[in-house]
Amino acid sequence: MEFISYFYDQSFKIVDEVPAEAEADKVKILGEYLSSYNHADTQEEWFNKIREIATNLGYAQKPKTIKSPDDYRGTIGHVSTVIRLARLRVHVLMYGQYSGLWAKIWSSQN
Repeated sequence: MEFISYFYDQSFKIVDEVPAEAEADKVKILGEYLSSYNHADTQEEWFNKIREIATNLGYAQKPKTIKSPDDYRGTIGHVSTVIRLARLRVHVLMYGQYSGLWAKIWSSQN
């Protein structure tokens, strides 16, 4: 059952952590992501924006480009993981495991 636990609200858990390399920048990463996000973007445009965010914050676009750990804060994979985890948590809050809580919050504001 554990290998399919993500199918069921009562057993779903987010077990991934923000990469240590991106922990200090997670707010900046998400802020830049939200300010540049456009739902109409193609997949290529969307990922190019993530590349730009990573580069602007000092992350390598490819792990192979890192010659010395001091050259970059991390890789684009670390930046992408921060975004993926944030999107997953929002999705769970809106539609998944915590949908009852979300409904209470929504109804109390309207």
